[in-house]
Order: sequence, then structure tokens, then C-alpha cells
Amino acid sequence: MPKSINWFVRTITFYETSNWKAMDEALENEQRNDYDEQLHMLKNAILLDPTNKQIRTEYLEALQKSYTFYQIVLAPTTILKRLKPWQILIGWFANFLLAKPFLIVFVVLYILTHWVTKLLVHLKVFGWTFKR
Repeated sequence: MPKSINWFVRTITFYETSNWKAMDEALENEQRNDYDEQLHMLKNAILLDPTNKQIRTEYLEALQKSYTFYQIVLAPTTILKRLKPWQILIGWFANFLLAKPFLIVFVVLYILTHWVTKLLVHLKVFGWTFKR
């Protein structure tokens, strides 16, 4: 009996470490903007542990980020990550004073893109089933 428990613990430990390695690699790929590789790593992580809610959520977000239009809309955020907070504040203030309509259009475009890609991912993964 102790041998079987020891084997069970080793097996669980192996799957947990493999799962977390896949999650870490997926997060590194997201930071490098390598969305296809991130999607591949998360797909492997889901195969190892399909009941983990965090992995499923990360997978759905990775699917959302894999759309080209979403990547184009998110391209300025990679530039914004490099700026200091005061530089971002001055940039938003200058844009607000000089080009209010463009600023509003970009915010609306971002929100629209977010929800449309979220809907496309839902349709791709779950189909046309909606909870009532």
C-alpha cells in the first residue's frame, strides 16, 4: 500500500510541475508577443489539467489575443508599457486637447474589438450555446 501511495504522489507531482512549466512558458511567450506559441503551450497545459479554472481562463484570453485585428489594436500598449506614468499622462492630456475625436474613436474601437473577439472566442470554443 505505501508503494502505491508513493507512486501516486510522484505522478501527481510530475503532472503539477509539468503543468506549471507549461503555464510559465505560456506567460513568457505572451510577454514576447508570441501569441501562437503561447496558445500552443496553454493547449498542452489544458491537456494535463482540464479542470483548472486559471488555465482555462488563460487559454481563452490567449485565443482572444491570437486574432490579428486584436493584435493591431493592442500594438500601442506595448509602447505604453515602456513609458513612465507621467509621460503617459502628458500624452493623454495632449491628445485630449488636440484630437478629442480621435481619442474617443480609439477608445470605442478598443472596447468594440475586445468584446467582438471575446464573442468570437466563445463561439469557437463553445459554439452557439448561451446560458439563459
